[in-house]
Amino acid sequence: MIASSRGQGAEAAWLAPPQPAIHDFDSQDGVDFLVMEFLGGETGHPSAVPLDDHECLAYDAGLRESGRCIASEALQPVETATTVRVRNGKLSVSDGAFAETKEQRAGFHLIEARDLNERSPGRIRMAHYVDGFVVPVPKKKLAAYRRMSQKAGKVWRDHGALEYIECAADDVKRGKWTSFPQSVKLKPGETVVFSYIVYKSRQHRDRINAKVMKDPRLAKMMDPKSMPFDGKRMFWGGFKTIVSA
Repeated sequence: MIASSRGQGAEAAWLAPPQPAIHDFDSQDGVDFLVMEFLGGETGHPSAVPLDDHECLAYDAGLRESGRCIASEALQPVETATTVRVRNGKLSVSDGAFAETKEQRAGFHLIEARDLNERSPGRIRMAHYVDGFVVPVPKKKLAAYRRMSQKAGKVWRDHGALEYIECAADDVKRGKWTSFPQSVKLKPGETVVFSYIVYKSRQHRDRINAKVMKDPRLAKMMDPKSMPFDGKRMFWGGFKTIVSA
């Protein structure tokens, strides 16, 4: 994802697939950016591979939630799209939504930034989806649990998860009404492990988990007799991101 300045032309070299490309335009209150979404598809092929736009939709949702989205729109598929270019005062019209590469334009987002630093790709966040889970682990088996988690994390990351994090309790106290220890009915000699896996979207999570469940590496870890924790007291769930600061 590369930011280019106004005046470089409609087809300046700003492609960096598969991330969005960015153009910036001066505005009274700061800087506006035109973010282009690109997806796979062979140039000139009228019947490109069907597009899965869940990632684009998740990106759009994140921009809207941030309050920086001025406008956004999906573009027509390659079968019906027409591209109009103006270069050096000459007009050209071509079929498809291609960008002179193997990628095709899928849509655009016009966003407003408070300052130039906000044009950094790392500051434009997608509305991620998170699987979170809490489990009680015997302290004497924590090392074994860590080894198992390292293997499990590799499986999830190999199939596309953005992050895989497992955390052992450090400053976790029993509450009056509820708490992490009470939620898993913590026993003497046990600790609480809080973990989460990050995905691009709910659909992305579902696709990855379907692959993970079929992975033979995970099957070897699923024997209840060899698990270093009590799975009966484990709980988990999927969560939509509502704030990403």
